[in-house]
Amino acid sequence: MMDRMSALLVALLFLQVTATAFASNSKTPESQVHASDEKPRLNRARELLANGLVTEAVSQLRRLAQRYPASADVHLVLGTALTLVPQRSEALAEIRKAIEIDPASPAAYHTLGTVLGRFAEPEAARQAFEKAITLDPNFFDARVNLALVLAQRQEFVGAQRELRRAIEIVGNRPAAAYPNYLLGKIHSELEQPAESVKDFRRAIGLRPNYAEAHLALGLAQRKLLNAPAALKSLERAVELDPKNAAARYRLGAEYLQTGNPARAAEQLREATRSMPEDRAVLYNLARALRSSGQVDESAQVEQKLRQLMGVEEKARTSALEATRLNNQGVELEKSGNLVAALEKYQAALDLDPFHSGFRSNLALCLCRAGQWGRGISELREILRQNPNDEATTKALYIALEQD
Repeated sequence: MMDRMSALLVALLFLQVTATAFASNSKTPESQVHASDEKPRLNRARELLANGLVTEAVSQLRRLAQRYPASADVHLVLGTALTLVPQRSEALAEIRKAIEIDPASPAAYHTLGTVLGRFAEPEAARQAFEKAITLDPNFFDARVNLALVLAQRQEFVGAQRELRRAIEIVGNRPAAAYPNYLLGKIHSELEQPAESVKDFRRAIGLRPNYAEAHLALGLAQRKLLNAPAALKSLERAVELDPKNAAARYRLGAEYLQTGNPARAAEQLREATRSMPEDRAVLYNLARALRSSGQVDESAQVEQKLRQLMGVEEKARTSALEATRLNNQGVELEKSGNLVAALEKYQAALDLDPFHSGFRSNLALCLCRAGQWGRGISELREILRQNPNDEATTKALYIALEQD
């Protein structure tokens, strides 16, 4: 079975490939010979991928690549499947082979960019998306993905330009909701709430049930001190996505600020189901309970909050010692004493288990010592805590190829 990350990749990458790459009619003479046989076999492999049977799909696709070595489509799907294994080098090699066969394919460059993004290589992904757009200026997905890369790198002007062009391409259709939403997020990042409100409203106008846009709209309206509108937007966000703990928290905080502590407590209790140790949620829940007359439960929540803060205080007092141990580990590793360095890194983590820098040093030192399995396990733990860590993501995929 695929994990959530792999399933997401199938949704955002593989389905995009099938919508674009296989729509092309460009075939080499050799692939035309077996065209009637190739397509059904390729479709079966695609079905295996869509059902999460990655190993079986890869095996079938490798056989297809041997049978149809000049088929860009086969190499492209094989590269996509290998990304899910993950096999970084082989995946990229297959996609680049597809590009060699069909260098004028914007879909192949778009797939390359998406896979490079998966492997935490944003600059290379950016170049691939730009090439796809050069080949097809109306490639909607490539422009949106390029905008995401640019926004991640704080290049907001370029990201806005790509998003506006993407919106022009699809026109006044539901597909334009997402780029409008992203424009709103950029305006929010730039502290331009009035502009972000316009963007989020356009997104909702195109997709009325867009829960994330309703949540973002409510937060932007709150910045503009429009409490009634913010409350209405947040209520709609929770109605559309009742499992969204962040939306529950924001709605609860809004109820509390507008003088409705009973309803605030209801929402904040739900938020604690997914965020049981979030200090802001617990603090607001304690306030809401106290204001609504539920004094005993308020005291219990406040006690839990104080205990969490006490643990955090102890962690802060040991931070200096943990840093000292980590620095000793760095020096020992530089001198080539990997065994002693690993002991220091582990001792630092025992004092501060959530410090990603200490854990990264431990993971990389383990890999350097040839303990790939343990190193990979530590890298995965870093990404569990911080899924957007590009350096760790790249290190993980390199380590997986060595294990």
